[in-house]
Amino acid sequence: STAIREIAILKELSHSNVVRLLDVLCKPSKLVLVFEFLENDLKKYMKSVGGHLTPSTVKNLFYQLCRGTDFCHASRIIHRDLKPQNLLIDSNLRLKIADFGLARAFTVPIPK
Repeated sequence: STAIREIAILKELSHSNVVRLLDVLCKPSKLVLVFEFLENDLKKYMKSVGGHLTPSTVKNLFYQLCRGTDFCHASRIIHRDLKPQNLLIDSNLRLKIADFGLARAFTVPIPK
């Protein structure tokens, strides 16, 4: 059920700071999701630089995280599992939010 929810959510999200779902392959008793490739996640990247990020790098990554989160919220999606392992980074330090398995759509309550 989490894979089906993730597929439904990612089909609606198209943003430079959200990972792209490229294809879904259905096999007997198996569902394969094909995503765009990014070299690292934030945890591995931070470990590779000894945990020392420059202030400009922190600012850049945080800005991209805010842009991606803002887009998700504007699209009425809450991720609910943001952590370094779910933030993918390519060789040019472009950040993309991934792993929408726990994400939920929400609606704004309408007063009666």
